[in-house]
Amino acid sequence: MFCKDCGKKIDSEEKFCWFCDTPIAKSLNQNSATKDNSDPTFRSELLSLDSGGKNLPKSSKSQGKRPFRAIASGAVIVGVTSLFFLLNFNSIFSHKKKLVRKYNPPPPSSTIASATTTSPPPASRVSSLSGSNAKIAAIRLNSLLSQSGIGRTTLISTIQGINSCSISPSAATQFLKSVISNRQSLINKLGGAHLAGLPNETQLRSSLNLSWVYSLKADQYFLQWEQQVNNSSCHGQAPVTSAYVNAINESKLATTSKQNFLSIWNPIASQQSLPVLNSSQI
Repeated sequence: MFCKDCGKKIDSEEKFCWFCDTPIAKSLNQNSATKDNSDPTFRSELLSLDSGGKNLPKSSKSQGKRPFRAIASGAVIVGVTSLFFLLNFNSIFSHKKKLVRKYNPPPPSSTIASATTTSPPPASRVSSLSGSNAKIAAIRLNSLLSQSGIGRTTLISTIQGINSCSISPSAATQFLKSVISNRQSLINKLGGAHLAGLPNETQLRSSLNLSWVYSLKADQYFLQWEQQVNNSSCHGQAPVTSAYVNAINESKLATTSKQNFLSIWNPIASQQSLPVLNSSQI
């Protein structure tokens, strides 16, 4: 159907025209089915509808236009609010940022730097770590030297007993074999010892190893000498044999290597508060 006032097409179920807010005649026509056409009030309503609703009372017109006015008023309020927000957006946003910074201050730059990068350890800490490694390596090597000293003490006392014919051949053989076993054990331990951190580690290891290799050969020659003395009669003093001469020569080579070793080791031992040794002690 069409509106009688503006001529626009409207839905037949509507009570007001969406374009001009004029009441739709159908709503009154439906009511007219229950009224008598001779009713003067009803006839006046029809006349008013025929004239486009211009003769209706003012209260009826104002009621028809209330939805449009409400919509218009709401649109005006929304527009004013949006304009106010846009004009004051920068100031509101900056104020919010200030509040956030006030109650949630950013972390200090040092904290950020430490979280993103790993700083190297202080120089003092590095030196202390290297010193600790050197101390452990020095203690480990000193332990081997102590074991070597015990074996040398047994060797010296056994040789003196053989030379003076004051020790039984079986005891002399047993002692010399234990000295040989101890010396071989020291060579094996030195080969696997972790001595990182000691100054001149390579020279320390090689010179000490060489001295023990020479000493091991000397120990083996001394055992041969003891067997030669055992086969002959010993009266007051053991005879000097070829085996004894070879043992003395190997001992001299060992002493030279020990002195080379001690020239490097003793300064380290002194620095690490360990015993300072001489060649006759290892």
